[in-house]
Amino acid sequence: MSAAARRDAAVAFRESLDSKKLSANGIFASARIERVKDAALKYDKKVRIVHDPVPGNPGHAEVRHFTDEDLDLLDHFAEAVFDEYEVVANMQLPPRP
Repeated sequence: MSAAARRDAAVAFRESLDSKKLSANGIFASARIERVKDAALKYDKKVRIVHDPVPGNPGHAEVRHFTDEDLDLLDHFAEAVFDEYEVVANMQLPPRP
């Protein structure tokens, strides 16, 4: 994902939040769908990636069929799958209108 596409996605995500704010220390990450699914299978999870538009973010998607208790899977996602990321403070997001 290009820096411009990541910035556009971060702005859309910001607009979908009730607070309309992203933490400057937050991380915005992306991953390829097939890598997410393949990684989940290693942990006996058959996840689904679902296009789930929300107000302000028509491109929103969700990863489903795992829980917050799947810590090993979540660690693996963070360390090896979501390999494109940037700190929000470094993204030069445009100010909100």
